[in-house]
Amino acid sequence: MKASGSASGGRDIYACATCGVYFCHPLPDPEELFAAYDGASDDNFVSQNEFRYKTFKKSFLKFSKAAGLGPNEVSVTDIGAAGGVFLHVMKDLGYPARGLEASSWLAEYGRKNYGVNLIQGDIRDFVPSADRLDIVTYWDVLEHIANPQSDLGMLAPKLKSKSVVLLSLPSTDSLSFKALRWRWPMHLDVHLFYFNKKSLESLFESFGFTLIYTSKYPQQLSLGYLLLRVMLVFFPSLPASRLAFLLKGPLNLIPIKYSIGQRVLAFQKK
Repeated sequence: MKASGSASGGRDIYACATCGVYFCHPLPDPEELFAAYDGASDDNFVSQNEFRYKTFKKSFLKFSKAAGLGPNEVSVTDIGAAGGVFLHVMKDLGYPARGLEASSWLAEYGRKNYGVNLIQGDIRDFVPSADRLDIVTYWDVLEHIANPQSDLGMLAPKLKSKSVVLLSLPSTDSLSFKALRWRWPMHLDVHLFYFNKKSLESLFESFGFTLIYTSKYPQQLSLGYLLLRVMLVFFPSLPASRLAFLLKGPLNLIPIKYSIGQRVLAFQKK
């Protein structure tokens, strides 16, 4: 399995008539999915960490200013922390933070390259702060989880009142999804759920959370990496090694900002 994913091969996708969430069926077994991510390694994915750093920093500073939550009030836990870039941002901004990541390769990458507190694990390994509010982050992660309800069911009872779950994901109430439908570039084989604001509010409210923040989530990657992703979408049988030149030349140095329906939302425990 790759960290970055590819275009869907045409799985069955259904919509909830009540909240509007789209979901794949059948869904994978959570334990098998964790094991698959444990075996993931992706040099192409981590090649973009410089650009992800800028995206994470800008988005988090915008949220923290709006929420009035500084490094002296909160402790941050990043779920699905990948190679530790967001933890690197937290370290530079002075926030106490730790991360949980299913891939042992990515967890080791983050510890080695950024010196961050990153271990292999998932939501079952979450330990709340004893004396601070918690901010639990899911950056482009919730849509990959086989059972988001189960995750929140384990997380919610551990959080103190006023603690926050901050997440980013592609949203189906965006103009890009409405225009492109299943030609939408965020339709990937690693995405098991496709949420919108209504479906997320329904999910989080059932566990005692209230929506307190929402924002667009423009991201930044290199031109070379974006071209590689596009090529793999249209030519899925093409070996990624044939496209490695895109990440080794000048195209990998050119930053490209893009926005195709990604959103940041924050939910606060009542």
